Amino acid sequence: MRLGRASLGAAGAAVSANGGFAVELSRTPEEKLLVGVFEVAKEHKTLSWSRAVEWQFDNQRSGSVVYEVRPHVTGDDEKVILREYYRTTTNGLKIVGRRETDLHQVQLFLNTELIGSEESGQWRSGTTYRGVQCLVDFILDDDSSYAVWFGPTDKWLTLSLDTYEFGVASSRTNSHLPVRVFRFIQLLLAALSSNLA
Repeated sequence: MRLGRASLGAAGAAVSANGGFAVELSRTPEEKLLVGVFEVAKEHKTLSWSRAVEWQFDNQRSGSVVYEVRPHVTGDDEKVILREYYRTTTNGLKIVGRRETDLHQVQLFLNTELIGSEESGQWRSGTTYRGVQCLVDFILDDDSSYAVWFGPTDKWLTLSLDTYEFGVASSRTNSHLPVRVFRFIQLLLAALSSNLA
């Protein structure tokens, strides 16, 4: 199973899991987010497609590198997933497709089942990252899905990039997740645990 990998040292950029495509972000003078997808061949990049999308920015200058948005690009360069690093409630999650009409926005980070709340008692005890709603997210190209882990509640959400249907599960149960995705998540958590130990 292939994962998207972040470009090292490049804010507002990411590379697909197969290494064939990269996404770069910048801010337009019209206060929009410019999404550029590039085909990568050895040392050269060629623009595959680009689109400007609505985005509410923090106090960042136009044209500057965009630090506050985490992008992912699929291995076929058809879709880019955008989410905020910090204020996840303003823009939510945006899925931008190659076609002009292929734009979807989801407000995952307002769902208290996923993010928890102090009043509901849904937060896991002993966590120090309650203010960080999304700690791990990636694209599973083999399953054409996006997966995100909400650490405060220890819940995973998968989003089909074909049908835009959701699945939610705990890290300990596989209800509502494809079996391959659940197995991968368990392997990822085991690897993370062993690296932190």
